[in-house]
Amino acid sequence: MVKSNTPLVTVAIPSYNHAAYVAEAIDSVIKQTYQNIELIIIDDGSGDDSKDVIESLREKVSKRFVRYELRSRANVGLCRTLNEALSWSQGEYFCALASDDVMYPDRVAIQVSTLVRHIEVVGAFGRMSAIDEGSNLIREGKKRRLRRESFESIFLRKASLPAPTAMLRKGALVAAGGYNETNPIEDFDLWLRLTSNGDFLLNSGDVLTAYRSHGDNTSKQQNKLYVGARQSIECFSSHPLYRKAVCKTLVIAAEDVMRFDRSQARKFLLEAFTFRWLVVFNVRYLKGWLRLI
Repeated sequence: MVKSNTPLVTVAIPSYNHAAYVAEAIDSVIKQTYQNIELIIIDDGSGDDSKDVIESLREKVSKRFVRYELRSRANVGLCRTLNEALSWSQGEYFCALASDDVMYPDRVAIQVSTLVRHIEVVGAFGRMSAIDEGSNLIREGKKRRLRRESFESIFLRKASLPAPTAMLRKGALVAAGGYNETNPIEDFDLWLRLTSNGDFLLNSGDVLTAYRSHGDNTSKQQNKLYVGARQSIECFSSHPLYRKAVCKTLVIAAEDVMRFDRSQARKFLLEAFTFRWLVVFNVRYLKGWLRLI
């Protein structure tokens, strides 16, 4: 039985070509110790058997949740799918789960407790473990201390706010404009918009989610991360920390792409130096150059 005095949580699963994993993702929501949950699944034009797998669980899912919605249509992309789920959401809190990831059983309960206790934050996060395609543990997440993150710490890339662990106050998410459908990296962009008015995000340090690694960290993907981050930063070009934020992002991009494209890594580091010459006094910058020599 659902306790009427507990906040309703929306869990949204944007499903796309994860027929091999989506049942495990759904099952992890079914097994949540927290009861007052509505589940929204949108199949974003999958070309595999994802929809059939989801349909096979309809009876089991319908009995478990306060409300259950399943929609299927042509592919429109992740952010638009999440905004669609947000428009149907009736929960006080909104949580997105990738159709190949897995929630640990106490995740929702922990995050609701965190948001109830910390009324000064608009979103709760945690830490992750990593699993492979066969659901074998690759890396076990370790509990860390609680950290409250401001716009400045996020802007300067100092914050640890893993998107697969996010639970947000729906009101704040709607007020921020939802997910940016023009940015290839939706999470960093959203974290900045959620905190640009002085609000905070919080990482409780609890291990909440198992992220599935597919081993696709190519240079093309890393460049996409840089483009999305830079696009987000440009929206705050008048901020006093803008130039420092750009340099930090360039150095991080160089580190990320170094294994795949050393030439591109050099270009990122050179641009960081050109953009803000004081970056040469940054130990991280100097270590990047040493790795390329």
